[in-house]
Amino acid sequence: MGDAYLMEHAAFAALAREISGQGGSLPMPQASTAKKILTLPLAVGAGLTMLISGTGPLTAHAATHVVQTGLGTIQEFPVPTLASTPNGIAAGSDGNLWFTEYTTNKIGRITPAGVITEFNVPTKNSAPRQIAAGPDGNLWFTEFSANQIGKITPAGVITEYAVPTANSGPRGIVAGPDGNIWFTEFNSGKIGKITTSGVVTEYTIATVDSGPRGIEPGPDGNLWFTENTGSKIGKITTSGVITEYTTGLTANSQPARIRIGPNGNLWFTENIGNKIGEINPTTDAITEFTIPTGASAPVGITPSADGTLWFTENGGDNIGDITTSGAITEYPVPTTGAGPQDIVAGPNGNIWFTEQTGNQIGEITPGPAKMVLSLDSGFVPSALTAVAPGTSLEWLFVGAKSHGVTDATKLKLFVSGAHNAGTSFSFVYSGAGVFKYKDSVQTTLSGSVSVAVSVSPTTGVHGNPFTVTFGTATAPAGYVFDLQVKGPKGGYVTIENGVTTGSAQYTPAAKGKYSFHARLRKSGSSTLASPYSAVTTLTVT
Repeated sequence: MGDAYLMEHAAFAALAREISGQGGSLPMPQASTAKKILTLPLAVGAGLTMLISGTGPLTAHAATHVVQTGLGTIQEFPVPTLASTPNGIAAGSDGNLWFTEYTTNKIGRITPAGVITEFNVPTKNSAPRQIAAGPDGNLWFTEFSANQIGKITPAGVITEYAVPTANSGPRGIVAGPDGNIWFTEFNSGKIGKITTSGVVTEYTIATVDSGPRGIEPGPDGNLWFTENTGSKIGKITTSGVITEYTTGLTANSQPARIRIGPNGNLWFTENIGNKIGEINPTTDAITEFTIPTGASAPVGITPSADGTLWFTENGGDNIGDITTSGAITEYPVPTTGAGPQDIVAGPNGNIWFTEQTGNQIGEITPGPAKMVLSLDSGFVPSALTAVAPGTSLEWLFVGAKSHGVTDATKLKLFVSGAHNAGTSFSFVYSGAGVFKYKDSVQTTLSGSVSVAVSVSPTTGVHGNPFTVTFGTATAPAGYVFDLQVKGPKGGYVTIENGVTTGSAQYTPAAKGKYSFHARLRKSGSSTLASPYSAVTTLTVT
């Protein structure tokens, strides 16, 4: 099955003998403990880990989750069942994270607060592998040994569907742009499609012993997958036409997981090649970036609202972060020999990952948000702050359901239309203000963007001028800017009214604190405007 497969599964041999063969589909609430771990950022090649003492019980009523504050901070949550080998992980439409337990035959659910509940898979020794949110609001997962596709509702009810080809080894799984669930068959070299009612169709890959593994929808409306044994990247249309790519890919690199990136390209891990790869869905060009830690065996990868991608190093025991220009930073997982496996962006804005040998679920804090991820449970972050005027803000759609964004202010600035997973939408906010938006497809979801006023220099002496920026150099046609200031005494006073230039000089007349806010307004109207922006303060001496 390939060196990557053997490497990843060597640790499973001893664990597999301990499978107890639990059956049934009733939920099994368990207690667990939470380690408070602080991991200092690891500059490429070096790092430091610190253990903060203390453990405590996690129950459905105890909030022991520690708020994370720094880039690269890692926290770990033990899975109640010992030697469960956590594998795949996905964000559900219920606002929780769902994961598979490969050797103990369970599906786990963890809340953003760290509370874990487990559910038995009905078929014994099924080896649940990957898991993904479905367009029906359920979670869908592969059963590698049982040769089935499983479905679990947010309440924990499990249904299983047989794959027609015997011993196909279902592996990767994802919701497709056509409303179906797509999966890879590692052993049989096929791509499978299952409807939400359970009808399965299979498509054979031309390369013999290709070992398809990860799969992901792209912005082109197709699904992209990795050929782990064949060391290729594949593309399949929703009608089943398959194309394979090797140019630019390191031979015997054994690509593993694949995900959409913030730049619209597909990014994948190379388990043996020790690289992160990127393929452009328009030009089919492949670019590779070497991971600093040798033999790190990267597996999972996921986009983040900070505009980068995060990945796991199964052999290196690190969590990696790669920018779209290829700069990599690594953060060590606190537990030695944790074997981080899969990874996903969570509804709380943090990145969550499984530890296959550490038997834990990990959570790491990414950098400040620079874009918005559209998940089935909501927008991440739901309130994006400190955006500068003139910023092109991107919404990346990664949920299983169809989503869209529509400006909800009186200005009605944009309507994105419906978008499927793997696509994105961008809009340039030209002026300061608070701009609410809503999901035009999943209408219960909403968010906001706060575009801020800036003052330069940030400190100074009264009587000297300051530059206040509250918009782009020129307002869009049909719009104007309003700027107000509140001095040490009195209320807000309008100092720029209906202007089309987004900056002005302001000279404080006295010592004290000055507060600025601004808005974007429709020209000729006093009511068609955004709410005023959050306050930016300046203290002068």
